[in-house]
Amino acid sequence: MSLTAANLDASLAVLTEASYRQDASLITALEGAGYVQLDLDGDGNGTSTAGSAAFDAWTTVAGNQTVAIIAFRGTDDINYSTDGLTAYLGSADAAYWFDTVGYYDQLSAKTAAFDAAVDSLGISQVYVTGHSLGGAAAQAYMAAHPDDADTGYAAVVFGSMGLSGDDAGYAADARIVNFVAPSDFSTQLGTQTAGLTVSFSDGSGSLDSGLDLSTLLADPASYLSVHGTGLYLTAAADYDAAKAGIPSTETTTFFTSTVTLGGLTLTVSPLA
Repeated sequence: MSLTAANLDASLAVLTEASYRQDASLITALEGAGYVQLDLDGDGNGTSTAGSAAFDAWTTVAGNQTVAIIAFRGTDDINYSTDGLTAYLGSADAAYWFDTVGYYDQLSAKTAAFDAAVDSLGISQVYVTGHSLGGAAAQAYMAAHPDDADTGYAAVVFGSMGLSGDDAGYAADARIVNFVAPSDFSTQLGTQTAGLTVSFSDGSGSLDSGLDLSTLLADPASYLSVHGTGLYLTAAADYDAAKAGIPSTETTTFFTSTVTLGGLTLTVSPLA
């Protein structure tokens, strides 16, 4: 899909999914829709990697201007076929679940290269996204990139783990939208900075009933049912559909209401 204001959330959800590089056909489809991989490393693709962290960089035309997108990859090295703690202890990414700023910091040279490319291309709008650990990295990137006279930044994150691992105090950022499933415990691990949180339910339950650690450890793959990107792809598309046709003067009213679409119930509210 081409990037527009009307499908921004769904488009960034797709780009987040693509950042895991598990489906070559998705990359091909994005290129067919007008997205161009921003090759920062000279290796023929838009992926930049440092340590256990990675992001994808893209450019595309939205409206009448070229924009850049940076999509941070989340945890991708867990062997979900392994039982118990072995699945998590064998993951370099999982070691950063309580130090998400440290995960982001691995990419400092790479994000600097992305910023330099944005400047050299004269791009004035950057969209930032990520899922899970990648969503936390996106929040860290936003904290380090206030809008300036040349460039504006906006982020949509999905199931973000929030910011952790340092003593910095982080304020709410009105430029960030965070999609959260109530039953996704990972969104409780760090400090959330989104100015707007989209909380949706798919009928899988809530943390209010308590986290079943025994099930999580016995079957690590069960985590994906409340945290996988597919869940957020659907929610983002439904949220964009819910917003369609709502006059801007009524946006505030909508943001304090609940809407049910396609089997998902979405409750949207500003960060308190």
